[in-house]
Amino acid sequence: IMNLDEELALIAPEQKMAFLEAEHLESCVAVSHEHKLLFLQCEDFDAKRAARRMVSYWDLRLDLFGPCTSQNCEGIGRSGAFCPKTVEDLADECPQELDLNFFQVLPGTDNYGRTLFCFWPGIVLDGGYEIKNLLKIMWHVFHAALQDSNENGAILIVILKDHPNPSQIRSWWSITSALMRLLLESAPVFFR
Repeated sequence: IMNLDEELALIAPEQKMAFLEAEHLESCVAVSHEHKLLFLQCEDFDAKRAARRMVSYWDLRLDLFGPCTSQNCEGIGRSGAFCPKTVEDLADECPQELDLNFFQVLPGTDNYGRTLFCFWPGIVLDGGYEIKNLLKIMWHVFHAALQDSNENGAILIVILKDHPNPSQIRSWWSITSALMRLLLESAPVFFR
């Protein structure tokens, strides 16, 4: 964790503004050993890569949920990147997308103890849904799974039963690239 702290210190302040704000506003999470350990584990304890992923995590979280102000962090219906997230918050922000069940954590694990995620992009292709709202749901699913996480990593199952037709390619690409940014650059989950 000390190596991670050193690597975070080497990143220029202007390149880690969201992380610095999280450190200031939600210090119990952003600077906790448990939070840092998630990023170290998913990067095989490479402190430099873990630091970059951690900064990317807070950048994406700020991009998705916006800044947290005193007005939107009080009471029910909180929003903002640095406020705790609940299913109720998502039900207020993106109820239509929440009901789709296009991204889920499957019960149990595989034979190696890895968490199983299931993504069914065909469900959202024709709906005209906001990519940002879809990512918020994916974000929440990941965080719910991380509460019971293990260091064995995760498996992503993508159901391609309803593959995109030519008119859906742009939507497919947008959803897929957004998911890849979440999975490969930001979320503290190691996919094998």
